[in-house]
Amino acid sequence: HRWLFVLCAFTLSSCATTQMSSGFVTRGASILPAGVPKRVGVVLFEGEAPINAQSTEQFAAGLVPLGFDVVERNNLDRILQEYKIQYSGVTSTDSLLKLGELLSLEGVFVGAVTGESSSTWVDSHVNVRFVEIKTGKTIWSATAKDPRLFTISMDVRTSIVHSTNKALSMLKRDLSKISDINSPL
Repeated sequence: HRWLFVLCAFTLSSCATTQMSSGFVTRGASILPAGVPKRVGVVLFEGEAPINAQSTEQFAAGLVPLGFDVVERNNLDRILQEYKIQYSGVTSTDSLLKLGELLSLEGVFVGAVTGESSSTWVDSHVNVRFVEIKTGKTIWSATAKDPRLFTISMDVRTSIVHSTNKALSMLKRDLSKISDINSPL
């Protein structure tokens, strides 16, 4: 009977939702390689609501432990609206320069998300680009996917979480490979 109790307790605990925190981030806790823009914004990813907002917020939060100074999106959104810069036009050189000037940004992450599901599969894609403000050039990009067949959950939102985490892992891996200021991401 004890084994049955332990098995039931283990099963129930594995179904529980866990909350995790990376803790307070202190300045200099994670140093970005030289030459990588540090003060960045993350523009709302293109795609269907609410998964686009979910992925954008998750990606922005994941940048902080990597050492980026992330400008809060409500400040970015306010500036975009105030200066009538459309999300889709943010990657134009003029728009980037204006954003950089107004918010003292060095770089901006832009992206797009898609997600689909059926009764037998779920699939999501997160495409992210890191654009340097002063040059307007894309200095890093990634495409992360989470295709699953015959899964327990056909929830696209869960799949987007995994795809976004994969994109952040790719960024972390690529940042760790940079050896000097002239190395491309």
